[in-house]
Amino acid sequence: MTDRTYRELSDSDYTKFRRSLLTKKGSPRQVEFLEAAKSSVDFVAYLDREIGTVGQSEVDLSEVPMTENEFGNPPSDTETRLYELWQSIGCRIASRTTFWANVTRRHILEGRIDASYLATSPSVPSGAARIEMALRSSGATREKAIDDCLRTVLRRLGGIPEARGKRTVYVDCPFGRAWWRAWLVQEVAQGDVDIARQLRAVTAINLRGSGIPI
Repeated sequence: MTDRTYRELSDSDYTKFRRSLLTKKGSPRQVEFLEAAKSSVDFVAYLDREIGTVGQSEVDLSEVPMTENEFGNPPSDTETRLYELWQSIGCRIASRTTFWANVTRRHILEGRIDASYLATSPSVPSGAARIEMALRSSGATREKAIDDCLRTVLRRLGGIPEARGKRTVYVDCPFGRAWWRAWLVQEVAQGDVDIARQLRAVTAINLRGSGIPI
């Protein structure tokens, strides 16, 4: 199987889509996007109206639904399980925001996660609550609240390369980050259980600046 057979979002469509959303803080376009993110069905339909896909082969999904916390910060056993599903994709594909955005989209489509999970923030009880707070905000803080929430959704969907380049997939996107952490552990530990455990502790703190070759 070659890299090109894996299904991902159209790069040109997805780039245009992100840029249109990031053009103006608090715009009707941003509000429309967050309104869609309140419902998994509406969110997937919104993405599918705006963005095409390329490629044919789909990777397997998480077999069971994930909680909001498990998706946002997968424990090591969940990361290992996900990596085992996707280890054949290779580093080239794992560096693509378009690939991970499609993987995340499919998890939402198949009910493994809720679209609102993408807006999760440590300071708010849930992603759904954060979306509502942003949409109901007013005054001088409204535009920033909407823009910040939208950017979180885009980062967790597949990353925002305009802001962080390719490293966004292993810093911002939970599925991409889980794959890269598990890959790094496997590459360095080479089957040594003790080393693997220590590495998981280190990579769980922060993968940024680790020198991953992408």
